[in-house]
Order: sequence, then structure tokens, then C-alpha cells
Amino acid sequence: MTAEALRDMNDGKEWDAGEIEDLEDSLAYGNTIEEAAIFLCRSGTVDDVRRKADELGLAYRSAPLPPPVPTKAITATRLYQVDADTWGVEFDFDDGTKQAVSVGPRPLAELTARDRIGDGCRSCADVRSLHQQADLGGNPRPLPANDGSPAAQHAGRLQCLSDRSG
Repeated sequence: MTAEALRDMNDGKEWDAGEIEDLEDSLAYGNTIEEAAIFLCRSGTVDDVRRKADELGLAYRSAPLPPPVPTKAITATRLYQVDADTWGVEFDFDDGTKQAVSVGPRPLAELTARDRIGDGCRSCADVRSLHQQADLGGNPRPLPANDGSPAAQHAGRLQCLSDRSG
């Protein structure tokens, strides 16, 4: 094990035949050793992946990965009514921005808004896809709707809104 911090699912684990095959295939495809480490869920121990490739006599190239895309955490969610049959969700983020998305029927909007506090998003597209990731567990309490928020004024289309409070 290296001095690198363990941070991925397979960091520090023994290699099995499937992972070795995946390493060979990833490098043969042209991925860098760093990209192969991410693919193998060993991104916290890239040096171990490099050593395994050397041990197997595999050719590879190395290139630093680009910095991660910054994320922002959801701090609040609110439902808003678009029309008689359509509801949306407005998300507040820790950087003071708001994003709103029209979702569909109220139960789907409630499902989209549940248990999202603390989730990270990188873009409007992430917010738009949250309703596709919604699961059935979570917060049973209804969320307030049509509270006069900016989202209610922009119903029907996704908006990236700056926080105008203060």
C-alpha cells in the first residue's frame, strides 16, 4: 500500500483476475494509468495500479487528470405549481444560487425534492436529472408549494437563478 490516502472502493485490495483483465483492456484501449485507476475504483492508489502494470509488463502512459468540476451542495428544496397538472422543484445551493426544474405531477415533484439536502450538483443538467434518480425512501412530509419563489415565476423551463435576497 502506498502513502496515498485510501479514497476509492478498491484501494488497497488484492487484485483478482477480472481486475487484471480490466487493467489490460483499459491500457490497451489507450487510457492513461490514472484513467485506468479511476475505472478500476483504485483512484486513491494510482501508484499501486502503476506497479501492477509494471509487474505485468504492460505499456502505459501517464498524464495528470484535470481538476474535478466544482460542485455545490443543495441546501433547500421547494415545490412550485406550474399549472393544474404540473409541479416543479426549486433547489437552493450553498453558493447562493437557485435552480428550478419543471418535473410533472405533484407526487413526482415531491419524490424529486425528498432527501436532497447535501447532495452535490455541478450544473443545471444535474438538477434536471435528479427526478430520474429519485427513489421511494425518504421524507414523508409534504413540502410547501407556490410560495412566491422565483421558480414559480419561471415555471415550465429550467432556470439558473442568482440569489436576489439581501
